[in-house]
Amino acid sequence: MTNLRCVHLTVIEPNKGAIRAYEKAGFKRQGRRRNANQWLGQTVDEVLMDAIPEEFEGPSLVKRQFEP
Repeated sequence: MTNLRCVHLTVIEPNKGAIRAYEKAGFKRQGRRRNANQWLGQTVDEVLMDAIPEEFEGPSLVKRQFEP
């Protein structure tokens, strides 16, 4: 069993496909780091995202391992 309380990630703001995928996986936007990265020669923001167990609604493969 794991004691993870929060999983977090950072993605550049123009990467809309990744942001949608992370949101679909249960991550929520936590904030942004302004002008924090470069993409195609442009300065862009980074989107901060996190996921916590209390908000995760999907099945847990970890819990399933401990079921009788």
